[in-house]
Amino acid sequence: MTYYFFCKTSLPMLNNNNQPNKTAFPHNLYPTKETYQRFARFCLPVTLIVITTLALIPPEQVPLATLGDKILHVAAFFTLAGIIDAAWPDTQWNWKKTVWLTSYGLGLEIAQSFHPLRTFALDDLIADIVGQGVYVVLVPALKYLPILRLRWDQ
Repeated sequence: MTYYFFCKTSLPMLNNNNQPNKTAFPHNLYPTKETYQRFARFCLPVTLIVITTLALIPPEQVPLATLGDKILHVAAFFTLAGIIDAAWPDTQWNWKKTVWLTSYGLGLEIAQSFHPLRTFALDDLIADIVGQGVYVVLVPALKYLPILRLRWDQ
């Protein structure tokens, strides 16, 4: 008897080719490229709402603000780049994804210009682009991480 996710199964966890035996995972818990894509498409609007909220609240209320504004911008757009790339895995990272994310960052900066405690900052927009660039540069390394590698599986 094998236990997986606290569920009992009598099927072997690996098949003869030493690959995960998908039938051994109860209730189809084995993650696939399609479930990974659906999860990313669910996470995208949630992440956009959270980032937009954090960008528009007063600066003193932003959690982790002590890390620095530019680091938070890079981290936010690195995360968004990964989610967008996972949500549409049939295309590699391309100029459309870059333009969409950069436009979102520009929209945030324009919205901040109307906030009394915030200002439009071109260096924030550059940090957004840097976050996307960091994602693109790290893609070869991310392909080796177990759950993230599903994005590039055939």
